[in-house]
This record gives sequence, C-alpha cells and structure tokens, in this order.
Amino acid sequence: MNRNVGVASDANGRELHQQLVSELGLVDLAAQSRPDSAYPSVAEAAVTVLRSGELEKLVLICGTGIGMSIAANKFRQVRAALVSDIYSAQRASRSNDANVLCLGSQTVGPAVAPILVREWLEGALDSERSASKVQLIAEIERRNFVGEGDRT
Repeated sequence: MNRNVGVASDANGRELHQQLVSELGLVDLAAQSRPDSAYPSVAEAAVTVLRSGELEKLVLICGTGIGMSIAANKFRQVRAALVSDIYSAQRASRSNDANVLCLGSQTVGPAVAPILVREWLEGALDSERSASKVQLIAEIERRNFVGEGDRT
C-alpha cells in the first residue's frame, strides 16, 4: 500500500503488526526495539523514525492502543489518534491531520484493523473546516514543549 507508513508494536500487538506488514505493505519497525520492550519504549523508537523524516505516518499497536497513544503524544509534531471504528479513522486524518494511528490488538480484530488503516490513509485534512483547529493544536504544542530537550 504505502511504503512511507511504518508500523510498530509491543508483544501484545505483534500478531496484528505482522498482519499489517504483510497485508498492507507497511514498513516493519520491529527491529527498532527489542521484542520484549514495553509500549512506551516501542513508541519512542518508532516516533524517532517518524520525526527523522524516514516515514510520513506511523501505526502503533499495543493491547488497547491507549498506552501507545499517550506515549506518542508526548513528542512534538505528533498527533496520535486512538481509533476503533471507521468514522474515527476517517476523522483522524480529515479533521485532526493525525500522523500516528494507534490500534488496540485486543479491541480491534484482524478483519477490522486493515480497514481502519486504509480509511485513515485515504483521508486528507479538510483544510476549509479543520486547518485552523490543527494550527491551534500546533500553537499549544509550541507553548508547552519548551526547555531542555526541545530540538524542533
């Protein structure tokens, strides 16, 4: 599908992760972290690849997707959205310009996950309705991500 989209997971999401690599052709980021790494470490390693410019978007998977979403959103220029239904996947890209999609392997089945990823990837930001809101998020980010370790 898109070789500019990576996927990473903790042990709970490994099976779904492999399915998305095989079915959608996502870039496998399993080598970026140890197989037994906890979701915060996996998220950090994968987001580092995303922020380096090697990838345009990223899918993160853990048991519920909640932990990955929280961890990913700790980084500048990351808009991670946790989704479990088609409408939310569509809105993540069209309303929120999310560059990270988080899935829960225990909440989203293998039949639904590829559909959610496709819907997210096929959407583009609705600039007329949502660009100003995404810009407000970026301004909040600039105000709150200051100080030590602030590289961008």
